Amino acid sequence: MVADPKPVRIILSSADYTKLRHAVYQRAYGCCEICYRGVSFNEFSLHHKKSRGAGGDDTEENTVGCCLQCHPD
Repeated sequence: MVADPKPVRIILSSADYTKLRHAVYQRAYGCCEICYRGVSFNEFSLHHKKSRGAGGDDTEENTVGCCLQCHPD
């Protein structure tokens, strides 16, 4: 029996990751998607629903936009 190959993960370059942050920031209307507080783009962070270490992708579907208080670095 042959094991299924691992799916190719989507990991973005720094520039593309910034574009992803912009897209999620716009989706969230400039608010934290956890506490709903309005935040500047500089205070906006991405949280991965399925962590990258566990095989999660850098996609809009796998991220939640949040403020630094809800997702400290």
